[in-house]
Amino acid sequence: PIDINNIKYLVNRNLEDNTLKLANTITDKDLPKAFQLLDDILTTTNAPQLIIASLAGQFRYLYQVAYFNELNYDFYKIKELTKTTKDYRLQVSLKTVAKIPSIELLKTLMLLSNVDAEIKSNDSIDAKRRLEIFLIKLIKGNYASN
Repeated sequence: PIDINNIKYLVNRNLEDNTLKLANTITDKDLPKAFQLLDDILTTTNAPQLIIASLAGQFRYLYQVAYFNELNYDFYKIKELTKTTKDYRLQVSLKTVAKIPSIELLKTLMLLSNVDAEIKSNDSIDAKRRLEIFLIKLIKGNYASN
């Protein structure tokens, strides 16, 4: 029999789409939605390092967009410089970076790198919990300033 979980599994977006949504949810500081998206991603992708790498790629892209936007480049120049193939991705990213300074995006990249290292160090906390702790600290602002 087909149930709701089977349907959700079949219609889930790909990893890039989901991590773009997760990155935007993180910048919106929406913890419940971030947890929901993380669970959705973990349902289809059981490799936390892949999730971290994809999230890092999204935040790296957001940083590039923010940097060029801060230089007052127009949409088409930013699209060209970032080699963006989908207008929608750039439109969403421009809305996101309007809410967050580029330095915060760099900080998030550093924190993602730290989480990746922690997961790879085989510490006592499993990868899913480590990602959840990362989301809580990042969204609630509990990371110490470095």
